[in-house]
Amino acid sequence: MTWSFSAHRRFRVCQRKWYFDEMVAAALAKKEPLRREAYLLSKLQGLESWRGSLVDAVIGDHIVRSIADHRPLSLQGALGIAKDLFDRQVAFARAHRLREPNLKMSDHKEEFAAWHAIEYGQGVSAAELETSWSEIQNSLANFYQFPDLIRTLHASARLVTQRTLTFSIDGVAVRATPDLIVFRRAEPPLIVDWKTYIKDSEDHHLQLACYALALTTCTPHADFPSTLSRYRTSDIDLLEVQLITKKLRPYKLSDEDAAEVEAFIVESAMQIDLAASASVRSEIAPEKYPVAYSPMTCTYCPFLSLCWKG
Repeated sequence: MTWSFSAHRRFRVCQRKWYFDEMVAAALAKKEPLRREAYLLSKLQGLESWRGSLVDAVIGDHIVRSIADHRPLSLQGALGIAKDLFDRQVAFARAHRLREPNLKMSDHKEEFAAWHAIEYGQGVSAAELETSWSEIQNSLANFYQFPDLIRTLHASARLVTQRTLTFSIDGVAVRATPDLIVFRRAEPPLIVDWKTYIKDSEDHHLQLACYALALTTCTPHADFPSTLSRYRTSDIDLLEVQLITKKLRPYKLSDEDAAEVEAFIVESAMQIDLAASASVRSEIAPEKYPVAYSPMTCTYCPFLSLCWKG
């Protein structure tokens, strides 16, 4: 079992949702009907999550890449890319192509989208899509209103987006994928995390701390600078970027914070591993796992049809 912050968050919210996602949908035998169904349902997103993913893709795959290639992309250029992706993904999701027989998702990477509301017959209105597009526009426009951050990206030695980092602590395998790692020339690396929440009151300090630990503990990728080895977890600069509310939240860890993050990961992994041991991969037994406390969690869960079956 590999620990990740996202798996921890799912486990904390609803153990049964975690079970369907991590133990059923992620199993290799996806041709088995129930596992295949769980795999398809795991791709469903709410509109807020979907438009956040689209913003992440435009920033990571296009804006940041253009800066790294010394061909900066203008706001209008970024909005043009976003609108093309938006239109293609809306068409894909509205047609509910997730349910097409023999669909290969890898053949539709840019246009793939699957919405919870379509799967569960609620529909998506034109007004909801208009709001989503407005929020995407605002998020990208606000990105360009962070001049200090943009200058930091331009001055970097290397920009690395969505790179998976793996390491182990006390026998616990850990996986982390930061939105952006900025390797700077004369300063410690900076980790940036994009957020597109309407309300930004949630504290993401712990998630970013896990990323910092991952960066300083993992086996470095071949294109990581050799200077990375000189930095401790507490040296890494962390930045949460709230794109819709246009706020920057920098974080800095102490050595005590770093030690606490390690302890947090080990404790969380032990709890998850104990839950995982309640069943074996060859069986599908969701009834062994408790459901969420809040009915609102069930309302938006992609696995609702499997959990409530019968």
